Amino acid sequence: MLDPDPVVPGCAVVATFETDGPDRQRRIIDALCDSLESQSAGIRSGMLSANFHVTPDGTRVLNYAEWSTDEAHIAFLDEPGRDAIFRISSEVPGVRPIGFKRFHRHLFLTNF
Repeated sequence: MLDPDPVVPGCAVVATFETDGPDRQRRIIDALCDSLESQSAGIRSGMLSANFHVTPDGTRVLNYAEWSTDEAHIAFLDEPGRDAIFRISSEVPGVRPIGFKRFHRHLFLTNF
């Protein structure tokens, strides 16, 4: 459904993982999604979207998450739910977290 008044993301967070094959890609994505969905909306308040991308060779997962503000993402990192996310990403066999970076939008192109 199209939102007539979409929230413009204040920041994007890109997290990457090394994975040992397509089955590990699917396993980490499923585990992270299950964990996020089980948390209360208040814990992930400010998260606008989470997009997961995989390499065809099964070696990487990229998570591109949009947040309303830097502060919303920082608050999420301070919540107990963060511990579950980090535990999942470090305990799934065949998955190694690489890290994350926060980005701010510089330019937006559309309808070209």
